[in-house]
Amino acid sequence: MRTNENRRTGKGIFVMNEQQRQALAQEIEAAARRGAARDQVELVSLLRTAQAACGGVLYRDVVLEIAQALGLKVTFLEAVLKRYPSIRTDQAPHVLTVCQGQNCARGGQLADFVRRTYQVEPGGVAGAGFRFQVSGCMKHCGSGPNVKWDGQVYHQMTPEALRRLVEQGG
Repeated sequence: MRTNENRRTGKGIFVMNEQQRQALAQEIEAAARRGAARDQVELVSLLRTAQAACGGVLYRDVVLEIAQALGLKVTFLEAVLKRYPSIRTDQAPHVLTVCQGQNCARGGQLADFVRRTYQVEPGGVAGAGFRFQVSGCMKHCGSGPNVKWDGQVYHQMTPEALRRLVEQGG
């Protein structure tokens, strides 16, 4: 793990100091002893701990270190990370969810806009730094179309407003 490297997060520069790096290494060792390689609950707990230690975004070099320490393939960890969108990686520090509910009149148009504009399919990661998801009804039908950006619901979304949201990072 690189220790004094500057890393970008949605909130600025994050630097992991030696004490933080050692604490994370101890967490990884402890999780390995608890069987995190075979226990998904332990593994996800470790990934969440690592994300918190990294300032809210899980960095690729940390994922590589965890994979190596647990004897897991990186592709396996990446698959696990896809199932837990609340664990944010440096490739996708944000999550965009577009409502596809029946009453969200332009919901389908927004999803198509995201696909075309950011060249990403649902479940994928856009080059603009977000994981793209679609969902069922968000239960805000009267103020739709609706999207969620990092869990916060935005109403009456248009393609132009969605583009601004992505460009500003929320």
